[in-house]
Amino acid sequence: MAAESKEPSKEPSKEHIALVVAQEGKAQRTLAKFLTLLLSYRYGFTVDTAADFIQAAGVIRRNGKRIRCVFVIQNLKVSARTTVPALTLAGSIPLFLLLPGHEANDQRDSVEGLPNVHVCAWEMAFASGKASLQRLLGEAMSQVDLEGMLNEDDSGLEQRIRDRLDRLDTLPTLPAIIMHIMRIISDPRATVAQLEELLMRDTAIVLKVMQVANSPYFMGTSRSGQRWTLQEAVVRLGVKKVGAIAQQIALINTFVRPDDSEFNMQRFWMHSVAVAMIADRIVADSTAGLEDQVAFNDYWMAALLHDCGKVVQGFFFHDWFERILRTMDSKTTFAKAEADLGGAISHEWIGELVLRKSDMPADLTRAVGLHHVVGERPAQLTALVHVADGMAKEMGLGLVEDEAVDYNRVALTVLEMSRDEARTASKKYAPLVKDEVRRLVKECMS
Repeated sequence: MAAESKEPSKEPSKEHIALVVAQEGKAQRTLAKFLTLLLSYRYGFTVDTAADFIQAAGVIRRNGKRIRCVFVIQNLKVSARTTVPALTLAGSIPLFLLLPGHEANDQRDSVEGLPNVHVCAWEMAFASGKASLQRLLGEAMSQVDLEGMLNEDDSGLEQRIRDRLDRLDTLPTLPAIIMHIMRIISDPRATVAQLEELLMRDTAIVLKVMQVANSPYFMGTSRSGQRWTLQEAVVRLGVKKVGAIAQQIALINTFVRPDDSEFNMQRFWMHSVAVAMIADRIVADSTAGLEDQVAFNDYWMAALLHDCGKVVQGFFFHDWFERILRTMDSKTTFAKAEADLGGAISHEWIGELVLRKSDMPADLTRAVGLHHVVGERPAQLTALVHVADGMAKEMGLGLVEDEAVDYNRVALTVLEMSRDEARTASKKYAPLVKDEVRRLVKECMS
C-alpha cells in the first residue's frame, strides 16, 4: 500500500504536455486531430487543449514547466510582442503557429529573430517537404532534450519507450487472457488440461470457441454431424490452434467502438480474419518450408493484429482516418495515402506501440510494425502477413472493397512466390475464405 500511495506524486514530474490552442472551424479541427495523433503516438506527449488564449493561460499556470511545446491553430496572426513571449515561456519552449498561407507569410516576418517560434501554413501542413508540419516539428523536437526522451541513442532507450507508452492513455491494452493463452501455447510442455482449465474460467469464450472450432474451416468438409466438445477440439486441432481461436474471440470482443466514431468494426475484423485464413493456406501450400518455421499461433495472431493501429485511428481520430480513406483510389493503398499525408504516425507505428504496451513477443510485434514497409531482409512472419494482406484485398476483403494492392517483391521472394503466383493463389483460396470469413466473424461478434 505504501508503494501505491507514492505513485500519484511521481507522475506529474514525468508527464510531458503539449498544449494545442485551436480556434473553432473545420480546417482547424482537422489540423488539431492530426497534431494530437502525431504528438501522442510519435512523441508520447499528453495533449491538453484550449479554445483561446485565456484558456491557454490557465493551462500554462496549472502545469508550468511540464508544458514542453505549444501549438496555435487559427486564421489570424498572433501578436509577436505580447502573445508569442507568453506562449513560449519567454522563448524557452517551442511555439508552432499554424495559419492560412497569406497570414503565415506575414507572421514569419513579424517573428523573425524570435527564439523557438515556427510558422507553418495550413496548405503545407500535410505536405512532405521542408515546410511541412511533420518536418518542422521533427527539427524543433530534435533540439529539445525532454529529459533525454527523444535522444534514442543512449542506454536508457527501453525505459524511455516504456515511459512514453505509459502516457498513451488512448492506446488499447490487449486483455490479460490473451497473454495467459500465449504463455500456455508457447510452452512445449503445456497440456490440454491447462488450456481447458484457463478457458473454462470464461463461459462466454468457451461457447464461442466451440462455435468457431466446429465451423467447416476448422472441422473440414467431411463432417459427421457430431459437434466436438472442448476437449475433443483441443485434442483434434491441438493446443495451439484452439488457443489461437480463443485469442481471436477475446480480441474481437475487446475493442468497443466509441459512440462518436463510424469505424466499421465488422469490415475490419472480416479483413483481419481473412488475412489469418490466407496465411494459413499459404503455409499449408508453401514450397519454402514455412510449416516447420512459422508457428500457427504466431501467424494467426500477427494477421489478426496487423491492422490494430487502424482501430486507434478510427476510434479516436476518425476525422483523420476518413481523410486517409478519401485520399485512396484504385491505385493508392491505405499505406501510401497515409504516407502522403504524414507517414510518421502510420497505422503500422501505432500497431507496434499497442503490442509493445501489451508486452507481446518481439517477432510478432515486428511483423505488425513492418507489414507494409517490410525492409530489405524481412522475417518470414513479416513477409507472410504482408502477402496474405495483399491477397485478402485482391478478394475484395480489404478495409474497403476495391482497395489497391501493392506486393513487396522482397516479401514475395522470402515466400518463394511471384506476383502472378500470389494472384493465382488468391483466386484459388477465395471461395473458401469468402464463405467462411463472414460466418466466423459473425459467430465471434455475436
